[in-house]
Amino acid sequence: MFTRAMRQAVAAFAVLGFLLLVSDAQAATSHTVSWRTVGTSIHSSIDPDKTWPPASFTVAEGDGTFGPASVQMMSGPVEVPVEKCPGGAIKEYDLKASTAVRTFRSTLDQVYLTTVSGLGCIYPDGSVTSESRAVVSGGTGRFENASGDFTTKVIPQTVSFPEWKGEVNSLVSVTEGTIVLQEATMSNHADPDQYEKLWNAGDVEGLAALYTHDSITLQAGGKRLDLEQLRDALPDLTKIRTRGEPVYRVEVGDIALERSRWTSEIPGEDGKIVEATSESYVVFQRQPDGRWLILIDDPGID
Repeated sequence: MFTRAMRQAVAAFAVLGFLLLVSDAQAATSHTVSWRTVGTSIHSSIDPDKTWPPASFTVAEGDGTFGPASVQMMSGPVEVPVEKCPGGAIKEYDLKASTAVRTFRSTLDQVYLTTVSGLGCIYPDGSVTSESRAVVSGGTGRFENASGDFTTKVIPQTVSFPEWKGEVNSLVSVTEGTIVLQEATMSNHADPDQYEKLWNAGDVEGLAALYTHDSITLQAGGKRLDLEQLRDALPDLTKIRTRGEPVYRVEVGDIALERSRWTSEIPGEDGKIVEATSESYVVFQRQPDGRWLILIDDPGID
């Protein structure tokens, strides 16, 4: 017979049964990307003392492929003769000296973009248009070693020209292109060693990133945890070792059900380690980018 504490511990460890589907190979996958970004651009393009090169810093929020993200960009819009802008432009800028970081809110993964060419145009009424091409120079998390090619167009807007001098202006842009990720392929075979390594490392953010943002995790007594509550609980849960093996996995379209069997090492009331077993039932949902994330996690413990 398990004590109440032992049963609760087993329930806690069963919540991560989906980790038995682990990566056993790397494959390059290409994704068509569409991002829309809205934010604020702070310009210091005019430098009377000629102490610093022209600079522009942009802080924005966006959405699109891979989900909501924040964007930070630093650029050096160098003024050049008006030659390439459509008729009527009174200022022209070379935009190629810029870098951007896009941070996705759900996982905190980042992708790095470097502009390789670009053109900005300003007209007498203060309207601004621009188009630039950027390449992907890697990133963090799933964007590590990523590559790709993007085009960004700034939707026509009005700024406070001609007094465009260290002022704050609106920014609305659309980015489209292709990104190639070195992603892990998913295996239907269990790999307990990989699971135990991740769990015992106490990688809270790594574990939390495998859930959908609206996921629900069930615990003993019918308690439900949302993603933030689960993230808060993980540091304590990962203190106890556990190992598991899959029983079955069934996929129907973009939904999958997985059943797994777990054995956890639980400290008994006398201080001795007792092995406790349980079974979990996990519902996955395939995301637009092809990843399978946990939607509902039921450890199967009352």
